[in-house]
Amino acid sequence: MGARAKIVFVLSLALALGLLAFSLLGPGGGAQVELRGELDRLVTENARLREQNRRLALEVDALKNRPDYLEKVARDELGLVKPDELIFQLQSTPDAGPQDEGGEAPGP
Repeated sequence: MGARAKIVFVLSLALALGLLAFSLLGPGGGAQVELRGELDRLVTENARLREQNRRLALEVDALKNRPDYLEKVARDELGLVKPDELIFQLQSTPDAGPQDEGGEAPGP
């Protein structure tokens, strides 16, 4: 290989390495790494939303087709009752805790 061929080879190699470095580190190169991270995050978010949509579709189907589920939701979330039902609201009292023989609760 002649001297001229060696110079062309070295220059071609340097140009190729320069283009590779520019594509990885130059304008757009760093953005590509950021975009890859953003894509991964969006794919994960999309999978989470797809699962949430699946669960909501099941709930909509249950509300449309299962009267027992509709009644449960109406009672639990909306506080609805049937006209002939009585509602008893019990107040809870704070637990007095154990008492000693003197009848007083122990101090803190």
